[in-house]
Amino acid sequence: MCMNEIFLIILGSFLALVSSFSVELYKQFNMTKEKRHDATIFLTLELKNVISLIEKLNDSFASNRFFLISLLNQLSYSMGRLERNRNKVMCLKHSQKKEEVLSCFNELSTLYSDILQNENSAFPTTPSQVAPGSVVKNWDDSYFMTKRQIFSSNLIELKRRLQDIISNPEI
Repeated sequence: MCMNEIFLIILGSFLALVSSFSVELYKQFNMTKEKRHDATIFLTLELKNVISLIEKLNDSFASNRFFLISLLNQLSYSMGRLERNRNKVMCLKHSQKKEEVLSCFNELSTLYSDILQNENSAFPTTPSQVAPGSVVKNWDDSYFMTKRQIFSSNLIELKRRLQDIISNPEI
């Protein structure tokens, strides 16, 4: 074998290696792009669902003067789906969007806990939930109503932030 033939064999091997590496990079790029697209669709749909539930909660508060536990349970289920799929947020392109979405998740979780605690205090289901010697307030006491109004305004603000997030085409 002459030197020219050895060079051609090495060149062919090198070209095969480079082309297979290029194909793998292309596949990885497409897979990442597809994951980002899927995550965007999932987050958009879930955030729209949360916005809808927030609207229903505020409507129930406006008409009943309290938050319906059934709607709070739906919100809890939706928050669970978001929490289980929190990793999808990491697929978003911009770190500022990631931060905004995670901040809204945390705020929603805190607000949900506060509302649920307030409603459970306003409507104790068993006498054992009331401490001995404590004064039981009525569900429509000004204390509960004031907190509900604050929660309602916080829900409206959170809804606005969530709408801003999904109105951006690059969620």
